[in-house]
Amino acid sequence: MTEIDRLYIRFSYYGSRKMTAALGRAAFTVNRKRVRRLMRLQFVGPRFNTSKEYPDNKVYSYLMRSLEINCLNQVQATDVTYIPMPRVLFYRIAIMDWFSPHILSWRLSNTLDTGLCIEALEEAMARYKKPEIFNRYQARQFTRTAFTGVITAAGVRISMNGRGRCIDNVFVERL
Repeated sequence: MTEIDRLYIRFSYYGSRKMTAALGRAAFTVNRKRVRRLMRLQFVGPRFNTSKEYPDNKVYSYLMRSLEINCLNQVQATDVTYIPMPRVLFYRIAIMDWFSPHILSWRLSNTLDTGLCIEALEEAMARYKKPEIFNRYQARQFTRTAFTGVITAAGVRISMNGRGRCIDNVFVERL
């Protein structure tokens, strides 16, 4: 498991076949079935639930359902992804335009807090035209009133992803 973790940090795109071959090169005698089972058990990301809803945070409706996006700055979106490093996780917050998809602003930190998200949001709004709609998902740092207050103060409508809308922020996830 330790060797799988070490290899996974360097080669996160390896499946069970390539991982088995890499383990063989590292002098581990193991078959693909065992590697597949161990990779299922492997820690590959944060275990806490960042999409957990909090009763004190306002829930916004999803405005993107039948919207045709046909120009820049019509819709901007945000998401947070994690980058596993040895002994620590780094979190990358990115603001992107849905039409282009161009990254407008991003921040990297070893803590997941609302202040970092607000910094990235304020930079994107200062450098680029304000969007009509700002789409975000349910993570706790994006549902706090400090974050949503910046968006509403700019006169931008807020759209919130719900369950089953994980594909919406695929461009930020793939970054």
